[in-house]
Amino acid sequence: MRLTHVEARLEQQVTLNNMIANSYDSLTKVGMHNLNSQRIKARLSALKNDWENFSIVHEALSIAINELNPEDKLLVQDLPKFNGTPVDWLSFKDLFISLVTVNTSISSVEKLQYLKTSLVGSAAHLLKNMAITDDNFNRAWETLVAFYENKRMLVNAALHSLLNLKRMTKESAMEMEHLYTTIMQIYRSLESLHRPVGNWDDFLVFLVVQRLDSESVKAWEHHLGATRDPPTWHQLTDFLVTRLRALQALDRTRPGKYSL
Repeated sequence: MRLTHVEARLEQQVTLNNMIANSYDSLTKVGMHNLNSQRIKARLSALKNDWENFSIVHEALSIAINELNPEDKLLVQDLPKFNGTPVDWLSFKDLFISLVTVNTSISSVEKLQYLKTSLVGSAAHLLKNMAITDDNFNRAWETLVAFYENKRMLVNAALHSLLNLKRMTKESAMEMEHLYTTIMQIYRSLESLHRPVGNWDDFLVFLVVQRLDSESVKAWEHHLGATRDPPTWHQLTDFLVTRLRALQALDRTRPGKYSL
């Protein structure tokens, strides 16, 4: 099975996914006062048809991926996704370069196919009408870099995400993992943008501790003990990893958590 067949199936899935996701907006765009049972039934029928097509294409896509040669299959499974969120740009860029751009065994046409497969949402629209040719990979990549490689915008987006971190609502391994992975992604983004995060320990520690649940704050204070020195960022991240492992272990001991 050629990679182009997989690409075609993926493009079908993206289109169908967008149609399904936009069903409510399509129904209500005429105004709630104009809705009637006939219009709702028609939209439900269209939604059912889209879902059936989505299921069919999903099955075809699974078969197509299984028939790829091992190298292509591995690459398709490992491809990063980028939806246009600024804070995700740098990690996407670095991973895509390491997997695809510097891979000399992949042609420029295939690189462009991989790139278009990796883009979703607003990022995909940026290259929507770009033909898949040898000459267009570099042009497509330069288009993305020119649009998203805005250091001021990236720093602002990272800081916005940092300052708007949601507080944990309870003692939960899932919430702790989400908080930890999010702050580390933001930290690495700011670091790669050459911001002086190494000098921000006091601010970062204070901010993140404010986002912990009450039991985790209690555990953090116990961890610090009688020390009077301000804790470092390294101390906090070590604590968060230890705390996460403890919560994961606690989850495994709860009755009914796992079934045989």
